[in-house]
Amino acid sequence: MLVDTDPQGDLTICMGYYNQDEMNTIVVHCRAGRGRTGIVICSALCAIGKARNAQEALTIFGERRSKKQRGVTGPCQVRYIYYYNCYRNAFENYQEIPSYLVRLTSIQTFNFALGVTGYDDPIPMFYFHQTSEENYHPEMIPVNQNTTENEGIFMTTFDNLILQGDMTILFGFVSKQKFVPIGRLMINTFFWEKNVKYEYTLNEFQSPESGRNKNVYKLPEDFKMIFQIDGYINDDEVEMKHEKIVEVIDSLEPIDRIVERL
Repeated sequence: MLVDTDPQGDLTICMGYYNQDEMNTIVVHCRAGRGRTGIVICSALCAIGKARNAQEALTIFGERRSKKQRGVTGPCQVRYIYYYNCYRNAFENYQEIPSYLVRLTSIQTFNFALGVTGYDDPIPMFYFHQTSEENYHPEMIPVNQNTTENEGIFMTTFDNLILQGDMTILFGFVSKQKFVPIGRLMINTFFWEKNVKYEYTLNEFQSPESGRNKNVYKLPEDFKMIFQIDGYINDDEVEMKHEKIVEVIDSLEPIDRIVERL
């Protein structure tokens, strides 16, 4: 069976075919055979029990694919492998992932200092958009945000900013009235716990285009952000499903570090 790993790929169909006969073989490919291919294969390794968790699946894939152990490296792609493993830990049978609503209250930016010249008084700024299966490159929509600085810490607050489902958060800065992108964080709100603070370092941010963030603006190693996530109104059935995820939320610790429960 040949599977083309575009974003619409259906892992359920693949695994059904695999389980029909022990001689059945699945061939997975993408442009480089690392990112999208790795997402499918690592998820499959978790599904058939060949890997105990997401990190073990990533290790197995990296070792088998390359002598240099170059497997999945894109932070956003790694995140969704962890999501799939967390989903499997929460639900025995297939459950559609609902569009879960949360409120993003604020983002604190620590140690924001550019290691390159040519930019005057940069200020952190954020754009948001919901990932769409029909439009892979949607226009980033600005939202109302207010940023203040106190002793080198930037505090960006948002006015009733509600996020849901698969989201891309583009982080950058404004200098000379121009927005300069630094990185993007891709998440699914269903796998966020509410009323908590999450910590993200530059390692969790993808390049503005693709792949690992190369830190071209030379931010310091101790750069980090703290996201405050508050609850919002969801249907009772949706909340019941989300409670299942919260029970196994610790499996997401390597990608989503909770630093405070409010």
